[in-house]
Amino acid sequence: MNPVEDWIFRLPPDLQSLAAQAREIILNQNQKISEKISFGVPFYSYLGWMVYISVHKGGLDITFLRGHELSDTHQILDARNRTMVKSLHIPPGHVIPTGILRETLQEAMLLNEETPDLKPGQSKKNREREGTKKRLTSLGED
Repeated sequence: MNPVEDWIFRLPPDLQSLAAQAREIILNQNQKISEKISFGVPFYSYLGWMVYISVHKGGLDITFLRGHELSDTHQILDARNRTMVKSLHIPPGHVIPTGILRETLQEAMLLNEETPDLKPGQSKKNREREGTKKRLTSLGED
């Protein structure tokens, strides 16, 4: 059993199937999506951090790291006073809106393709500034 499967196995029974289904949907979007446990929960990356799964208020949260940049055309993502991330909350006994989740994952992947390796809390401007510093540092090493 890998660490993510172990995390799912330790969930309450009513959340195990939701988490396993969410994991399957995420991983089936693209074979380049990777998963690992970070901060105690499953994180999924595609050209940088993209989404994580966690338990919140007795249900399952599927949280998009760049949630505020997503269009959220179906208005299913909740910011809960957070500045970067937004979550899709699935209460126990409810069904994951598979089509909407796939659509949202596709949009998140496109964002990461446009600006790969952007970390949560890091703006495009800060990322560009860090890249410039690295280039200048490497020029001075000759």
